[in-house]
Amino acid sequence: MLASSWFAQLCGLALVICAGASDLETGSETACLSESAADGSCKNPTGGDALLQQRHVVQKGQLLSDLQAEVGNKLFPYNVLPCTSGTAALITSVFTYDQYDAIVASVKTLYNTLPTTCNATYCPQADWTGCVLRMAGHDFMDYQSGVGGGSDGCVDFDDGDNAGLAACLYDGTFGVSMEDAYASYCTTVSLADFLVISAEAVMNITRQNVLTADSTRSALDLRSQFKYGRTTSKTCSFSNGVLPNPEKSCSDVQRVFVTNMGLTWSQAAALSAVHSLGRAHLEFSGYDGWWSSAAGARKFDNDYFIGMVGKGWKPEKSVGGNAAKNQWMRSDPGASLTSLGKEMMLNSDLCLLYTEDTVGTQLAAANTAVCCAWSTGTIRSSSAALNEPANTMCGLDTTAYAALPFGRKRAQCCGSAADTDCGSARAPAGSASSDVLDFANSETNWLTTFKAAWAIATSNGFPGLQTPISTTTTTTTKTTTAKQRGRR
Repeated sequence: MLASSWFAQLCGLALVICAGASDLETGSETACLSESAADGSCKNPTGGDALLQQRHVVQKGQLLSDLQAEVGNKLFPYNVLPCTSGTAALITSVFTYDQYDAIVASVKTLYNTLPTTCNATYCPQADWTGCVLRMAGHDFMDYQSGVGGGSDGCVDFDDGDNAGLAACLYDGTFGVSMEDAYASYCTTVSLADFLVISAEAVMNITRQNVLTADSTRSALDLRSQFKYGRTTSKTCSFSNGVLPNPEKSCSDVQRVFVTNMGLTWSQAAALSAVHSLGRAHLEFSGYDGWWSSAAGARKFDNDYFIGMVGKGWKPEKSVGGNAAKNQWMRSDPGASLTSLGKEMMLNSDLCLLYTEDTVGTQLAAANTAVCCAWSTGTIRSSSAALNEPANTMCGLDTTAYAALPFGRKRAQCCGSAADTDCGSARAPAGSASSDVLDFANSETNWLTTFKAAWAIATSNGFPGLQTPISTTTTTTTKTTTAKQRGRR
């Protein structure tokens, strides 16, 4: 049990165990659920949420550090998410759509236990969704043909790029852990398959948030293309260092997504839109902020691309004082730290649309002194973001923006300082510029490309995956077998 004095110290530092998760004092009903207040006290302390967090720690009976010591200081998902109901299935031998739906329902139940509050600094459902997607994404991004990896249920937690994931899975974000759902299926469904389904579940849930706000939008159907049969890897030390480094911009997007994973640039761009859910945390990735606005971090839509095209971006060097971490921060008047939260993009995001100069040098915040990334491109009103005032470009009504001369548009997006443009604002030439512009204006085109990219990303390394058995097929087979036995 954490001592009260130690807990108070941690609370003052706002230390978290995963994307937005908080520390606990298991001896009381106090919990730090977000950043600390100026006087060192915790914001948003609520007895109900504290008890929710305490429940998980008490049930486990040990901290993540204890588990790490128990297994020899080398952790992988296989031992971080143990099968508490029996022997874990390393491969799913038989699987039905009913089982798929049951897992999705379990994940949705966990999601719905989280507070629905979402503001610039505190959004539990978005942070939890980000944890689930980050785990699935980091799992398949380590694929290397002839070496291994892919969606095998394994990442190397010693890799700095996976910082926070072990605690996120084991202890849970805001006390809600994936183990709570996995335990019911671990004897029949491989962890590798489970993580893919869980990611599809949170994308489906957050896509429904979009449809609730606008019923004319297209639904996202990943269920119909899901295939099972991935084998869980117990260890995967080879994957350390394979994940893309955002500082290396589109060169690492090409290495990981295009060369290793076999995606096209269009598919690589489409897949990157998972960044619209959740946010980056300084204490884990070293980056800080929301890819979409805080309000949009629970909606799986094309706002990621709309933000690239319709907002201005300037370098933020040495994020958190770390010279090895550099990103881009929204620069136009529409930005609001208090209402929308800190909006950011990584080099590996913006390089899809922009270059650093007109000769095609790839974008890198650390190398840029006064470059502003912005575009004169417009976004059709039918594709306007749901997450801030609709039909805006750099915080200005699109009609008014369109009427401005080039220089005034630039000032609107970048401010009055005489910064240079990142490449050409009239004709951006990033590695997937035409696709980003297309996806910003057609959410349907993005969803279609995303589905194809997701299917490739989650099946790499597993050529023998199978389509789940339908309930009708299962029932018919059982009935036919019974009749045959009766004839004998």
